[in-house]
Amino acid sequence: MSLRNLTFLLFVSLFVGCSAPQEPIFKNFANIKTSNISTKKITITADALFHNPNTMGGEVTSTDIEVIVNDIPAGQINQDLAIPVPAGAAFSIPLTVNVSPKDIYENDRGGALGGIVNAVLKKKVDVHYRGTVKMKIAGFPYTLEVDYEEEVRL
Repeated sequence: MSLRNLTFLLFVSLFVGCSAPQEPIFKNFANIKTSNISTKKITITADALFHNPNTMGGEVTSTDIEVIVNDIPAGQINQDLAIPVPAGAAFSIPLTVNVSPKDIYENDRGGALGGIVNAVLKKKVDVHYRGTVKMKIAGFPYTLEVDYEEEVRL
């Protein structure tokens, strides 16, 4: 094998081996819970679950997620973060939002009284997370879409 062929093979193997990493995958949400339920606020916590299929790690840099409760915009989760993303593994991002029961109940289709009665009778609310999570894997930026909905007990 000539030096020219060896140089070409080395160049091709370096080029193929240095491709950009794959985009991490949004899986779902887990551990959605309500706490601090009062007339002034309801705290909703959750873990957004992802998987990094790459052999390289990285970090989550920010979230921009709208929280919609019973079809009513109730809060925003805007965070600047530095959460490590492990290589070739699942990982989670903890999320917390405080929502005003007054806004939810007053804007509910049945009005303030209807919304309060409905939530008390059902003891459940529909929580919808929609937005983006930004992260970097091996220096490559990714913006992942998040869209998840679940009924949560009060």
